[in-house]
Amino acid sequence: MTSTPLHAAVDFATDSQIKNFYAICSMTVLYYDYLLTLPAEVELFWKRKEFSWFATLFYLNRYSALFAHIPVFMEYLWSSFRDVEDRSVVCLHTHRYHGYYAVIAQVIIGAMLIIRTHALYGHKRRVLVLLLVVTTIGFSLGCWALASSEPASITQIEYWPKTGCIEPLTDTGGKHIAIAWGGLALFDVTVYALTVSKAIRSRKLGPRTRSLVEVILRDASMYIAIMLASQVVNVLTSAIAPTALKGISTTYSTVMASVMVSRLSLNLRDPSLLSPTSTINGPNSALQFAGGTFIENARSSDQTDSTSSQERNGTL
Repeated sequence: MTSTPLHAAVDFATDSQIKNFYAICSMTVLYYDYLLTLPAEVELFWKRKEFSWFATLFYLNRYSALFAHIPVFMEYLWSSFRDVEDRSVVCLHTHRYHGYYAVIAQVIIGAMLIIRTHALYGHKRRVLVLLLVVTTIGFSLGCWALASSEPASITQIEYWPKTGCIEPLTDTGGKHIAIAWGGLALFDVTVYALTVSKAIRSRKLGPRTRSLVEVILRDASMYIAIMLASQVVNVLTSAIAPTALKGISTTYSTVMASVMVSRLSLNLRDPSLLSPTSTINGPNSALQFAGGTFIENARSSDQTDSTSSQERNGTL
């Protein structure tokens, strides 16, 4: 059956509503989670008042997500267009903004994960080099995808519903975006593999070290499960979905990455999530990302406990 302009308009309107609802639900999660975790942020970050690169990135990730998504919200609900030409220009600019913000947000999140994983490995240079190489690949793919994405034709824009914008990507542009999401998935898998490797090797260490690494591994497992599922959806929808549904999961992926990394950071500073014998405090604590490393500080505490126990038993 030959598609008519009326059929095309109905399909576009339906797909657009699905995408709009999905994006609004994603942003609802962002603001709701912020309210849920604000007391922990005040207690674990604000009251400590220390400066570190990790704390700076934490605030940047947290609050850039809150404010940068306001134009994205307008992207899905804006209706004050003068004509088709005006709409095409406005939507093209908002989509470019959304794309560039998604890349910047992933760079911030990636930097936080690099600092976290680098500290986990005792600041070993080869681990840092590996992470930077993978990050460079993912960042380059993202920039290439944005630069090479082609806007949809004006004929398609005429069929759009009155409210909101639709991702103006051709099939070729969508495939480029799919490749970029694949590069991001490579980075996430690399970070998770390094975390699992360290967790396996820490099983022979003391209880403080094991408890800390168990928290890191648990959080990393949750992060990779959620983000890989999201990125698979991004790859598939960008590559093969209809025009109106291309990039449908971009907002969700950006929001969930920000939310998950914020929670990873809060959990590392929350002593209640560790066993009673594994609370690590002090200016050199790995929980504060200020000097020392995850494993070395915890291992030092394990050795101190062991020495004290032997002294009590008269073995030293």
